[in-house]
Amino acid sequence: MSDTEEVAGSQATSKHKLVDTITDPELAWVAPEPRGIASTIIANDPRFYTIVENNGAGPVNWEVHVPAVGERICSSYTEGGFTMYELAFRELGYRLPFNDFEAEVFGRLKVAPSQLHPNAMAFIRAYQVLCRYLEVEATVPLFFHVFKIQRQRVGDQQGWVSLKHASSKIFRMFVESARGFKERYYVIKPVTEFALNSLYMDKAVILEDGSPQLDAQGEPVTEWSLRFPLAWTSEHFEMRTEEYLTAAADLSPEEQAGFLKLKTYVKGFKPCTFTVASGAVALDKRGKPRVEPRFVNTKALLACKSVEEEKVLLDNMADLASELFKLAAEHKGDKLKRKTKKAKVGSSSTMIPEETLSGSPSQSSPVVSSKVAPGSRTKRQRDEAMATIVDLSEGDGGFVLPACLSNRSFFDNHPLQVPVSERNHVLGTSADARQEQLTQDIAAVIRLAETALVLNEGGPTYEAEKLAAKNRKLEAEITLLENDLLDLRSKQENYFKNMEEARLTAEQLEKTNKVLEDLKVSSAEQRSKMLEEMAVLQAKCAPLEDEKEETLKFATRGDLVKEIRRLGGLMLASMVHGWKNAIAQLKIVNVEHGLITEGIHKLKKVENGQIVIPEKYREMALEEEKDEEEEDDDDDEEDAEEEAVEGEKNPDGDKEGHDESH
Repeated sequence: MSDTEEVAGSQATSKHKLVDTITDPELAWVAPEPRGIASTIIANDPRFYTIVENNGAGPVNWEVHVPAVGERICSSYTEGGFTMYELAFRELGYRLPFNDFEAEVFGRLKVAPSQLHPNAMAFIRAYQVLCRYLEVEATVPLFFHVFKIQRQRVGDQQGWVSLKHASSKIFRMFVESARGFKERYYVIKPVTEFALNSLYMDKAVILEDGSPQLDAQGEPVTEWSLRFPLAWTSEHFEMRTEEYLTAAADLSPEEQAGFLKLKTYVKGFKPCTFTVASGAVALDKRGKPRVEPRFVNTKALLACKSVEEEKVLLDNMADLASELFKLAAEHKGDKLKRKTKKAKVGSSSTMIPEETLSGSPSQSSPVVSSKVAPGSRTKRQRDEAMATIVDLSEGDGGFVLPACLSNRSFFDNHPLQVPVSERNHVLGTSADARQEQLTQDIAAVIRLAETALVLNEGGPTYEAEKLAAKNRKLEAEITLLENDLLDLRSKQENYFKNMEEARLTAEQLEKTNKVLEDLKVSSAEQRSKMLEEMAVLQAKCAPLEDEKEETLKFATRGDLVKEIRRLGGLMLASMVHGWKNAIAQLKIVNVEHGLITEGIHKLKKVENGQIVIPEKYREMALEEEKDEEEEDDDDDEEDAEEEAVEGEKNPDGDKEGHDESH
């Protein structure tokens, strides 16, 4: 059997009442205790610890449910539910959602959180706190280099999974024996999308050959899968414990430096020194002072309520030897006392009748001695086993009564006997004296009985017990009221927040409705105005009754203006042509009389016997004259160019003409 597998035979003989209600054959591998211990938490339990998240004034993301009858810690639950031990939240400081490191540890081990022993859960938290204090990155590979896995096996079945240090010890166990945790568990369920999403992650789809599956674009295909199992699973046990660990060669340089930093911090602790009851230093077998190394106090570390408290504790952890020294000394002293008591109980002491002893015959109390009377057989007496009647070590030197309460058969084994001296004393008194003495003794017995009854019914002890019971009841009520107060404060904060949101929403809604009404009115007015304008435009754009079909093609004002300009140009050209044609004809008709055309113009008219140009055509006439002058200049240039070309074509003619001039 591996050193990481522990045969937990005690589970089979557990003090808990085991009622196996698990019928799922897939959970046949689960040990008797996880499948047989029912949760003792009830809904109105004043000790019920329900703080599982630090949401402040935010919404509640997780709900705590009491398991139904027949459900166990290893049962499966719907709607993302999973079981958790109350100890994890109340004493170990866990809060939901689990951070990336915690989820990765659960995922690597392939276990549900409740499948881990509380000491293992404590190591996970303490490791993160110490790494944060020493400024070491808390990685999963480094964690599984510090710790190794220990399994609790019961026959062919498996129980909780534990952790222990692999080589260098750094942390003390949270508790030597985490009693009471097994029957206090409940079901956690996510109630918001945020909480539910925290349990899942995008995971690459892996093919049978170990390669990632790719999509059409060559990107890895992912699927939405759980970060760790929510219910107990046997998948963890399919691998050997050493396969989960990280070898030193596989640590990164940063992780190796971090591991060295953790070990160096713990090596700086002063060792714990043992002392005996007298205060002297206890020595070991070699005569040297008995000491033992010290480690990080996991329980004290997880009891801190803030990062500041953690820092103060860890700053002074190396100098806490004085406290541990005192505790170790008290523990050693108690052990010595127990050994002394055992030695005294084992001593030979015998109650023997008084008449066998020398001395005054008037003694009435029994005498305890380790010596025998004269004349007895000394050697035989030493060899015989002597029964203990009264243990003198339990007294302080006074008369010690026999132990009748713890040993109900004491008088059966030791019948009552009256010493001879006492018998003679009784018989030597008169009847009247005996009657008087008996009356006094009976009265004393009655007074003793009355006193015992009264003290049993009341007295300081009774009152103290009543007050203690009342105090416990009040403490339970206070705890319940505190929980109710926390719930009411949370609900009140949520109520105020919701009221503020509702108020803001109502104001925004009112503004929106007002804007909407204004838009409706404005839209109606604009629509009416637009319809009127459309009617006017439609009336203006309506075709005439005798309008020809070719004019209907003008769909825009621009097309119409363009056509009007074109027609205006044609009309002007036609008028100019007619004017010039008329002048040319008049010149031919009046060739004999010499028709005078100077001073007349197509834009001029006759007013008061004179030819004048109207003011509105004056600018047009000037532009026309300017254009005519430019045309005349162009004509002169063209004539000059033509003459030059002709001169180049006939150079001889020019020469001959020149000679003739001479």
